[in-house]
Amino acid sequence: MGKHKFLHIKLAMVKFCLAPLLFLVLLCVARYFLPSLPQMAQQVVMVQSFMPAAIFSVVIANLFGLNARLASTLFLVNTVVFLVIILPVLVYTYYGA
Repeated sequence: MGKHKFLHIKLAMVKFCLAPLLFLVLLCVARYFLPSLPQMAQQVVMVQSFMPAAIFSVVIANLFGLNARLASTLFLVNTVVFLVIILPVLVYTYYGA
């Protein structure tokens, strides 16, 4: 992780900050145009926006001869950050204590 630490931080910022904010804006627009949008659908959209990067990035890296080791490391670190930090926050937010 040391050599590509900045890439890990950038990916985490985009995936866990920028993407959810974008989805929140889109959700607000959807609420305006679809006032009957079920609460469960809104929660699913928000939780899905926080999900870690998929293994698909590793597959694509292998298929096209890109840096598969970097893609694998980014995938692994991204998933660990999600499981250790983001998921507990989401559970607490939606199911409360």
